[in-house]
Amino acid sequence: MQRPAGLSLRGGFWHIQKTVALGAAKRRIRETTHFREEEVDEANRYLEQRIYDVQTELRQGPKKREHLFMDAAVMYVLSLERRGKATGGTEVILKRVMDEIGNLPLSHVHMGSLGPWIDAQDGKLKSSTVKRTLGVVAAVLNHAARVLCDGNTPWLSTAVPKLEAPDWNDQRPPYKLTWEEQDKLVSQLPKHLVAPALFSVATGAREQEVASLKWSQECEVTGLPPGSIWWVPPEVRKGNARKTRSEQQGRYLVCNAMARLVLDSQRQNGSEYVFPRPRPDKDGNLVRTERLNNHGFRTARAKAGLPIRWHDLRHTFGERAAAAGIPWDYRKVLLAHEIKDITGHYSAPGLKLLLEEAEKITRLGAVVLRVVTQNVTQTKRPA
Repeated sequence: MQRPAGLSLRGGFWHIQKTVALGAAKRRIRETTHFREEEVDEANRYLEQRIYDVQTELRQGPKKREHLFMDAAVMYVLSLERRGKATGGTEVILKRVMDEIGNLPLSHVHMGSLGPWIDAQDGKLKSSTVKRTLGVVAAVLNHAARVLCDGNTPWLSTAVPKLEAPDWNDQRPPYKLTWEEQDKLVSQLPKHLVAPALFSVATGAREQEVASLKWSQECEVTGLPPGSIWWVPPEVRKGNARKTRSEQQGRYLVCNAMARLVLDSQRQNGSEYVFPRPRPDKDGNLVRTERLNNHGFRTARAKAGLPIRWHDLRHTFGERAAAAGIPWDYRKVLLAHEIKDITGHYSAPGLKLLLEEAEKITRLGAVVLRVVTQNVTQTKRPA
C-alpha cells in the first residue's frame, strides 16, 4: 500500500508529518491521528481537517483556547466558599460528571454531550439525583456566562443550554415511622447511632445539624429546662443558595423532653461533640461523626425491614407534630423551614411557646424514650 502524503505508520497508528505553508508563514504538524492502520480513510480526513485548521490560524491568528468545564466548576465552587456556602455536596455532585464533561469546552456541554452519561445512570441513580446533578451543571454554566470573563468576553459566550432531567418514575414518597417501627429500628442500630437517631426523630433536625452538634451550642434561656434550646449556626443550617454570607441565618433547635433525655445520656461522653464518632482519632480525641446515614444505619434498616433513609426521621417528626395538633406556623419553625416572620419566635417568650408546642409530641400520652447509656439500654420517663 502506498503511504498517504503527510502520514506515516508507527506502532499500528497513523501519525501526521506535514508542513503547512501560507505565503511566508509555515507551521509543522507532528501528532498522532489516533486512527489504526486499517482506518486510513479516517486518518486522511483528520489530516485534511488539521491542515485547514492550521491554514485558518495562519490567516487569522491563533484561536484563543476556550475554557474547559472543569475550570468553570472550580471557579463556581470557590464562589460558593466566598459566599459562605458549604461546598462538600456540590463537589460530590460535580465528581459524578467530571469524567464525562470535565475536559470539554464550555460550549460543548449540552444535552448531546451529557446524554450518554444520563442514559448510563438508569438503574444506578434515582432520577431526582440526576436532576440535582444537572442543576449543578447548569449553575456552573450560568456562572461562566454571567460572572466569569476574560476582559469583556464571558467564558461562555453562547446561550446556556437547557438540561432536561429524565423521569424514570422512581421517586419514593417520604416514610413515616410508627412508634413500633421506631423500636424495631433502634433494636438493630449500632450502639453509637441509637442516640443520634432518637434525637433526630425527637427534634426533626437535619443529619448535619445532629452530626455537628457541640455542647457549646447549648443556650440558657430563663424559665426553660437545661438542654431545651440550642443554636445552629448559619454554616451548618441548610440555607438558600442565592443568599450571600451576611444574609445567611442560624436558627434555634428546640428540644422537648424526649430529646433532652437523649442529651442527658450523652453529657459525659468526653467530647466537644454531642454525638461523636465511637472510636477516638490518633490523638485519643472523640471527634465529629461525618455521616449518620452510613453503612451501619443502612444495615440496621435492612435487618428491621424498613424502607427508610435518615431524612425520614425528620419526616416522622413532622408527621407526629401535625398529629399532635401543633399549628402549621410553629411546625415550620420547629423544622427550620424558610419563613419570613420569625422574630417573635426567636424571643424568649417565643421560644417558650415553641417548647410548649414541641412537648405535645408524646407516646401514648406519656413521654417514654429508650435511652442508651454506657452500660445498659433501659426505658426511662423524664421527671
